[in-house]
Formats: sequence, structure tokens, C-alpha cells
Amino acid sequence: MSTEHLFELRATIATPLRLSSGDASASTDAPARRSANGELVIPGTSLAGALRSAAEQVVGVACKLSEDKPGEPCGCEVCVLFGDAVPKDNAAVSKLTIHDAAIVDGRTRVVDGVGLDRERRTAADGRKYDAEVVTVGTVVLRILGRDLTQDHVNVVAYLLDRVGGGAIPLGGRVAAGFGVLAATEGGKSLRMRDLAKADHVLAALTNDGDAAWKEKPEWPKWPEERAARGAIRSWAITVRPTTNGTWLVADPAEAVRTGFKKAPRGGAAAAELPGTSLRGVLRAQAERILRTLRADGACDPAKGCAAKATQAEKAAGADRTRALQAGRAEDAKRCLACRVFGNERVASPLRIAVKQEDGGGSRGQPFDHVAIDRFTGGAAMDGRKFDALAARGGVYGVTITFDGPRAPDGDLPWMRALIALALRDLHEGRVQVGGGAAKGHGTFEVDGWKAVATGADVAQLWTKLELTQPKQGGTP
Repeated sequence: MSTEHLFELRATIATPLRLSSGDASASTDAPARRSANGELVIPGTSLAGALRSAAEQVVGVACKLSEDKPGEPCGCEVCVLFGDAVPKDNAAVSKLTIHDAAIVDGRTRVVDGVGLDRERRTAADGRKYDAEVVTVGTVVLRILGRDLTQDHVNVVAYLLDRVGGGAIPLGGRVAAGFGVLAATEGGKSLRMRDLAKADHVLAALTNDGDAAWKEKPEWPKWPEERAARGAIRSWAITVRPTTNGTWLVADPAEAVRTGFKKAPRGGAAAAELPGTSLRGVLRAQAERILRTLRADGACDPAKGCAAKATQAEKAAGADRTRALQAGRAEDAKRCLACRVFGNERVASPLRIAVKQEDGGGSRGQPFDHVAIDRFTGGAAMDGRKFDALAARGGVYGVTITFDGPRAPDGDLPWMRALIALALRDLHEGRVQVGGGAAKGHGTFEVDGWKAVATGADVAQLWTKLELTQPKQGGTP
């Protein structure tokens, strides 16, 4: 070991971080991860997994553990940098030490979620859950690299650029918009020292902090000739309630605070539109579209997708690349909805992140309700009156991203088309978001949905379903 590089990125939390400790507590099903002294952290193991997965995409190589020579290490660029994915006697050790990321001035709250019955498009019985999420704070990521080549330095810096730009979300439930970070101004730094030089060793032994590092090179830029490999394929749309429209994604804690039976998450003045809620209704509508076009276009939610683990996938074991290749061979057996939105066996290539636009706040709208006696047709007389505080107004920016090896370029057109058709139905009032749809809540307008897909993309969806193609040109 002769040279060391220390990368640091400081970023604020743009969308809540979900960092489950894995153990339920008395207050929530999924408490946030904390260090031994109680500080909020993102585990280094989680960071390493997210960065390695992204590196396989942006570097443009895949791990190829030899079947003919099982005793030999992989040797690909990613394995040289991050270490061999499968331990072997002579496996390469990672050149990177990825520290737990501290969250400075972090604040948390418990949010509620509910599983959707995709047939009825309502809350499924017994599927309510909650989790503690980190909503405010500054994340400090540090990576120590040893004996890195200049290309390795470029890769690590570019991965951190993507983290700070929101392209690599961290933590859990990232497909629903959690874990997006935004780099702070001047929040990136790189330091280097050569331990073969006496003055560098002396500085490291006698100083702490910046003084322990003799050189501070500029933050490297990703070579332009390799930029296409890490391109982000995303589309931005704007979602707002229809004129005079109300909507309600209920939060029990907010209900207790306000005294209403139901109240919006985040409060009436800044009601939140969770990515989980939007993603759930888009999946349910996408499945309905597929079944309308073709009776077997989507799987039966009660039975699950028809594709089962094959011997090839089982044999692949811990070899992530071979498992991925075997999974792609089974894609023909998976319904299109599961290929876009994922299921219990296949990760989704789709991410939906939602953020309230500046100046696009909401306001509260109280409602009184009463249960009806279905025999008399009048109000029930046994105290069934209840109230709710709904949200009115609000403007939300939504980013839809297809990113990763599970969304190859050949599949992007029909995947975009399916999402665009579901967004069109939301825009035209066929789909509602949140609770109280039967009471008129949850109708939204969607600006920019036409830009997600073209008529040619829709033709690809029809081809995928083995249907006669619609006319080319225009938007769906």
C-alpha cells in the first residue's frame, strides 16, 4: 500500500430516507438504523451494495465468474475495485473502505403505508404497516481508497456525483421515491497522500483532519467518451389536483394532532403526495390496461406471476451477473406488469420520486360525514358521524426513472408506453390517488405525460402483446 485517496460528499436529504434496522419496536414496524451511540447512519454495507450495482452499469462491464475455472477470481474492473462478489481462496480484496454515512442534525418521523388490493384498487386487508423515515438532515459520505489508478478515482468520483445528483438513491423503498440526495454547494472534496514519501507519512502521523493529507487534487470529471454508459433515462412531469379538487393520503399521527378522524400526511398546509401511493395506483391501472388489451396480459395478483425460479437461476447462486442473465431468459414467462413494477422475485427497473414544488403548497378542507342506515335511507342513529380533513391544491414534481441493467434499451419503448397510458388515465380522471375516491377525492391533472412515450413506443407495446399495431406517429 502506497497511496490513499479520501473522497467526501455532503448532501442534504431531498426525499425521505428509509433505513430500517430490521427489528420492530413498540412505536413502529421499522425503526431507523442508528449507531451504537444512537446517531442516525446509513450503513456502509448498504452504500457499498448501491455503489457496486451502479458501477456495473456505468463502467459497462459485467462480472463473469468463470465456470470452466471456478478457482480463479473474476478480474473485471468492478471486481478489482470493489472486490470479488463471490469469495474464493485467491479472491481480490476491495480497494475501497466505505464508512457508515453519518446523518448530521437528522430528524425522523413515522409514516404509515398500506398494501393495495390490485383487483379492487383499495386497501388490502391486514396490510397496513409503518416505518420511521429520516426527513431532514445532512448526509456525510466518506470513502477511503487504497492504491487506486486514475480510472478508479474517476469511477468513484462519478458514482458520488450520481449519489449527490439523486441518480443513485440510498436506503430502502427507492423504487417508490425514497432516498434521493442533493449535494450541497462545495460539498465534494478529494484528498490524497503517498505513504512512500516521508513527509506524507509524518503528516499522517502527527495531524488530524485536513492537515493529515498533503495533497488536495481537484474533483475529477467523468470522461465524456464513457458518459453514455451512465446516462440517466428519466422524465419529469408535474402533478396537481384538478380545479377545486381535494385528496387525502391519511396519516394517523396528523389525525391525532388535528383532532380529525382523518388528516393528510405532512399537514394541510404542506400535504405530501407519497411516491408509494402514486406508484401503487399506476401499477393497478397498468395491469387493468394490459388485461383489457389481452386477457392474460397481466398475472393474477392472488396467484403471483407464472415464472418460477429455474435451475439456471438456482445454480447461479451468489453469482449476481449469471443470476441476472438467467432471469432475463425467463422474462418471456413474466407478465409485462411484473417486468416493469417488479414482484417478490424480480426487482423493478422503475423509480418514481415525488417532491412538492416551491410555492405549490396545499390547504385544508374539512368534511363531515355520516353513515347511512340502508334500511331507512336516513342517517344512522348510533353515533356514526365522522369527519375528515382533506388537502386542497398543491403542485408536485414527479421524476420517473428507468435506470439499471433490468431496463435494457430494447425494452424501454414498451415500458414507457405502459407508464404513459396509465398516466393518461390518471390525467383523465379514470384513476384516483389516495383514500376517499368514492367521495370524490384524489383526481389529479398530469402535465407532461405525453412526453413520456410516443406513438412508436405504443406500437412496441402492442407488438409485445402480439396485437395489431396502432397507427404510427403522435403521442398515445
